[in-house]
Formats: sequence, C-alpha cells, structure tokens
Amino acid sequence: MSHIKREFGTDRSTDFSAILTTLRGLKPDVIVYASADAQAALVNRQMKQLGLTASFIAGDGVCTSEWSKLAASTNEGAYCSQAGAPREAMVALRTSTSDIRRASAPT
Repeated sequence: MSHIKREFGTDRSTDFSAILTTLRGLKPDVIVYASADAQAALVNRQMKQLGLTASFIAGDGVCTSEWSKLAASTNEGAYCSQAGAPREAMVALRTSTSDIRRASAPT
C-alpha cells in the first residue's frame, strides 16, 4: 500500500466535498480518517454521496454509538480501531471457558 495524498480540515469543518472530490480522482483503495465521531459521520456520508468507493478506516475516537446514529447507516462497511480488553479480563475469560470445556467433556 502506498500513501497517495494527505488532506486535512479544522475541528469546525463540515463540508469535505472538495477534499473528497480530489481524492475520488486519485482512486484510493482506503481513506484513513483521524478525528471524532461527528466529523467522521459527515466524511463517510459525503464519500457515499460522491460515489467514492474507498474503504473508510478510522481510529477509536470514531468508534462510538453516536457515530452509528450520525452516519445514518452510511457507515456500513467502514472500519474503526478499538482497544482490546485488559489482559486480566482475557485471562478470566480463558479460565472460565476452560472450566466450561472441562465440565462438558464426556467422562
């Protein structure tokens, strides 16, 4: 994968059509977005309106239930990163799963 263009707006930007139109001409496979949920919803919606088919990938500031509401289902197929569960929780889960397997094993 190669980097083809870097664009940016401000924290008050709401119209990303000029940026997205430029990107559409470059035919990117992926658009990586780093900001918050409200603007991500706007970018994602405007991507769809412009017929941009690139995958949308965003950081964990976007992964909120509010994003789903704001995007009005245009975020279908989009990706966002999310931190994993703490190690302690994973160890507890693995232990309880092992207990269940042992309890259900035929004797």
